[in-house]
Amino acid sequence: MSWCDNAFEIVRNELRLCYDEFGIVAGKHHYNDYWTRDAGFGMLGALVIGDFGIVRTHLNLLISGQKKDGLIPFLILQQLPILNFFGISIKTPIRINKYRSHKVLFISDVVDSNAYFVIAFAEYLRKTKDVNFGGSSWEKLEKAVAWYFKRLDKKDLLLSEGPIAGWNDGIYKTGKVFISNVLVYKTFTDFDEISKILGKQNKFSGVSKKIKESINQKFFNGRYFSDWLNKRRFNYFDTIANLLSILWDLADFSQASSITDYMEINLSKYTLVPCSYPNYPRNRIEILNRLVGMGDYWGGDSVFWPEPTILYSMVLNKIGQEVKAREVFENLSKKVTVHKGIYEVYDKSLNPLKRSVYKSEYPYARGSGLFLMCDNLLKSAD
Repeated sequence: MSWCDNAFEIVRNELRLCYDEFGIVAGKHHYNDYWTRDAGFGMLGALVIGDFGIVRTHLNLLISGQKKDGLIPFLILQQLPILNFFGISIKTPIRINKYRSHKVLFISDVVDSNAYFVIAFAEYLRKTKDVNFGGSSWEKLEKAVAWYFKRLDKKDLLLSEGPIAGWNDGIYKTGKVFISNVLVYKTFTDFDEISKILGKQNKFSGVSKKIKESINQKFFNGRYFSDWLNKRRFNYFDTIANLLSILWDLADFSQASSITDYMEINLSKYTLVPCSYPNYPRNRIEILNRLVGMGDYWGGDSVFWPEPTILYSMVLNKIGQEVKAREVFENLSKKVTVHKGIYEVYDKSLNPLKRSVYKSEYPYARGSGLFLMCDNLLKSAD
């Protein structure tokens, strides 16, 4: 059995450890709650291995928490917060829906939850052809997309956000953030397909094309897509966002080649791919992360997530570099096999991070889901 086959068995079991009563939790220690950002990719991984029931259960959970204006909760708590970081798990008597960022005094609506809901629903329909569930959920899906449409800049159809409102919730960014707009683009693209599958009239037809044009015009700096815009471009390299732009056909082949060339020049010295380059300056790092000694959590050259490496393998396969794609994935599979799981973050020695105030999450739904997606993609290419 190969490293990849061994790792597949381990990671499939790991993802299933995150299955809970109402869906997929992010983990079983720090994050034993329903985090939409983690479950988004967890659901996609569950669909790869045929676990359709848990995905439908989680989609129903998100539907049950949707606000009247269409906003999907970014977090559904089932245990008392903070205590879980000290290994104390106390279930709440009721599930608590959270919509505004858990940092910076809750001043921003979290903007990416609706995207994960629509993207996962679209993939569920592709896999299951469950048009009855799709039809009964149509109004909720349409409201989730409308929530974005009402907030897009009418000039360029790009989304602006407040502090700590998207995936990069450990870095201070405001304005038009690339990763969030990539997710919004994918949302409208997938909603187009959902509409066709269900035979429904799509009042947002053509929006995804306009968003794509604006993203390419405003964010691409000639080498890669810049991290965010706020009166000027902030030219940090968000690895996950740039790789997703390739996988989701937002970037063309020329841009994809430029992005991967940039990574080869600047990031190839690392065994695991960093999630950003260069390091964010200290004044950009969220204060709570700094106070607990986790200011480097958001990447750079001291803490490594598995997601960028997995996505890099998928992108290499997409642009025709199949041999290198398998090499990257096999190297990660070796780490998974040695450590008997895929962990949330790794240290410089590529061991699961363990500090006095923070221990890398395991099991880990988002990393598990992405790993299974990549494994399936590479096997399909054989």
